[in-house]
Amino acid sequence: MVKTAVAAKAPEKAKVPFPALDKGVDEKGRRWERVDVFGTLYTVRELTTQEEDDAFDAAELDDDKINARLERRLRLCSAIVEPKASVDDIAAWPGLKTRSLMYVMDRINSLPPADAEGNA
Repeated sequence: MVKTAVAAKAPEKAKVPFPALDKGVDEKGRRWERVDVFGTLYTVRELTTQEEDDAFDAAELDDDKINARLERRLRLCSAIVEPKASVDDIAAWPGLKTRSLMYVMDRINSLPPADAEGNA
């Protein structure tokens, strides 16, 4: 009986939810991605430090606590370039759409995954 070698299959890359259909860097050096979220094309970009600070400050409550949901929605409003979205728009969206766009926002505003040595 002759044994035949079976070629090892390369592991498949994990599929990324809402992959970028287009991406780039704007004139101010901020990264952006164009994604399809449930049939609507959105352009989502990196946030500036000032935008993050403004969202945090606007979500501060009287007792020095933060309304984290409001802060995330304000950050998302700043990150979505097209079509523009307001906090009121986001409040009316289905939760899955909101979480999907927040996922894209977080992906753009996070460090890349670490390599095998732990370097980002």
